[in-house]
Amino acid sequence: MIEVADNGPGIRPDRLAEINSMLTLLSENAQLGYGRQQSLGIANVHARIVLQYGSQYGVRKDSFESRGTVVSIRLPLNMLQIHSDK
Repeated sequence: MIEVADNGPGIRPDRLAEINSMLTLLSENAQLGYGRQQSLGIANVHARIVLQYGSQYGVRKDSFESRGTVVSIRLPLNMLQIHSDK
């Protein structure tokens, strides 16, 4: 797990819910929903990780109003093992 955190104003709860909903949909329908979002940066990274390693991996965002935001990227610990299992 790689996490990046800041101590900015955070993300409004409704916007955070939209972002996390988009990432969940991409996890569930990676082949269908890839690249159809307005904001492609996070969606692109998330979709590539999910397509490569499965839906248990990818990007997640958490935010705390007036305290900041945390972006987590979950990757398999042993990527060589993941590739040999396919």
